[in-house]
Amino acid sequence: VVSTSNRPPDALYEGGLNRSQFLPFINILTNQCEVISMDTNHDYRKDTIIPSSPHSYFYPSGSSATTKSLEEIFYQAASTKSKSESGDSARGAPESIPVMMGRTVEVRRANSKCGWFNFEELCSRPLGAADYISISKRFPVVIVENIPQLGGSYYNEARRFVTLIDTFYEA
Repeated sequence: VVSTSNRPPDALYEGGLNRSQFLPFINILTNQCEVISMDTNHDYRKDTIIPSSPHSYFYPSGSSATTKSLEEIFYQAASTKSKSESGDSARGAPESIPVMMGRTVEVRRANSKCGWFNFEELCSRPLGAADYISISKRFPVVIVENIPQLGGSYYNEARRFVTLIDTFYEA
């Protein structure tokens, strides 16, 4: 059994309503399994394939500054050409990515190294880990724009978003 968590076993379900019922499992877990701490000061989320762009997250969504930054990342991922040099690679084009069993994921804008998606395209449709794995194998850079503030009315979308992030992080 291999399991990962952002918390050590003793802190699992901390503050949970029925934590007392969960404590016996923690005892079994710590007694029966080897716990390996993978502490590191390196935040891999901040790594970037595009050296001139140290940012991973842009706010606010839809602002001209955010759009300009995302466009620059998209163009840089395509090639070493500047965005003023027009070309299909820099502008991008729609693409279908094969998944499995004849299914595909549609990308509205792609170039040689970057896929550009809207949150709804990835998380409001019935997609899952296999789809996200195919995307991560095809693109070393993925742009996901217009991510809403996720609340109770976005339960399924939030679940898919967590799967998407975990899959991309693993890749």
